[in-house]
Amino acid sequence: MKYLSNIHGPASRLVPEVGAAVFAGEVIRLPGAGRTLTAAVADRLADCFATSVDRLERVHEMYDPVSLYERIIRARAAVSADRAVLKIAGDLLRPFDVSAGDLYLDAVRLRVVAHNAFTIPAAAPAYYIHRDTWYANPACQWNWWIPVTDTPPERGFEIYPQCFARPVKNDSKLFDLNAWEAAGGFQAVVGTSADQRPHPGLDSGVTRESLGAALPIAGAAGDVLIFSGHHLHGTVANATGLTRFSLELRTVHGADLHNGRGPREVDNQSRGSTFTTMFRIRDLD
Repeated sequence: MKYLSNIHGPASRLVPEVGAAVFAGEVIRLPGAGRTLTAAVADRLADCFATSVDRLERVHEMYDPVSLYERIIRARAAVSADRAVLKIAGDLLRPFDVSAGDLYLDAVRLRVVAHNAFTIPAAAPAYYIHRDTWYANPACQWNWWIPVTDTPPERGFEIYPQCFARPVKNDSKLFDLNAWEAAGGFQAVVGTSADQRPHPGLDSGVTRESLGAALPIAGAAGDVLIFSGHHLHGTVANATGLTRFSLELRTVHGADLHNGRGPREVDNQSRGSTFTTMFRIRDLD
């Protein structure tokens, strides 16, 4: 099995090939495919953090931890609400909507992993090793990861390919999507009632060594990496002296969901489905 493939060519021709690869556990790289999107987001972030684009990775030097976190929250909301950003994301994804209205997206999500943020106890859930399916995401979901700035492995994240088809002990049975959304949803602010919600991860007795070799995920600004929502993965503890900015898109082809296509779920016990909150790329609404 290949775990990382570079794909080139018209998306309409490649969708079946990419889908089959993702559902088999491969990670697909589309080199530079998101550059227009990341350039627009970088400009938006420079406004949010009152700095220049070339200083974004050093925002942790500009603000105390509380002020930085407040700006990150505002930046996440600004990117998610920006219709221009959404349109560019739609332009990126629309060629993959091969059935004209069958591709769904949940949001354009900004992820910020500040230098040394892993040392903050409240941030611990952000570093849990997990499958997105443990958070009620469909098994047929494609995850799109797009670095806004150049991101080497030590600032990226890791996937555990050997766990793709085998179960891992976890506490996903505690996750209920309705309760999660009632407490603030996926963009909830740390320090609110969201802190009391279960964040699914590995059982305490599961060691990293038992997961097998990790596959580092990294990329240049504007690269697009597609992987399965079923993949076990976790954020790397960033101690590089630079802050990482990346975008996450999550898409589902309706036909895949309704026809039961995708990886076989081996250990997910969460309740609900985030598909109910997605919107069609065709409508952007």
